[in-house]
Amino acid sequence: MLRNQGTDRVIAVGSLKNPIPGYRAGRFELAGVPILGFEAAPELGYVAVAEDMRRKGHSERIVGLILDAVAEPAYATTDDDYMKRTLVKAGFAAVGGEWPGGRGMLSLWTYAPAASLPETRPRTSPD
Repeated sequence: MLRNQGTDRVIAVGSLKNPIPGYRAGRFELAGVPILGFEAAPELGYVAVAEDMRRKGHSERIVGLILDAVAEPAYATTDDDYMKRTLVKAGFAAVGGEWPGGRGMLSLWTYAPAASLPETRPRTSPD
């Protein structure tokens, strides 16, 4: 949650949800991509900014604050073009296809922080 320091007014909120496995799997199925690596992933959701405070970077800030606490892969779904740009800036990648949602065409976005990726070692050339 972001608050205006002068007035203590809430100007933006966001959450990290732990959806039931069937819901999570359904999002990946609707996008047409395998869920491998995201079977227990939390979902970034409910990012909302007060109407008079939009277009000031608050969605980017709240998404960044939420992701600072995430050490495992996460995902999000959205039909909003501005949120799609926010997700790209935060390191999410669009995967799969779109599907109809209540307000528009939804898309699936995945995030894998470096800490969640397996350690790799540089290849050595054979002698």
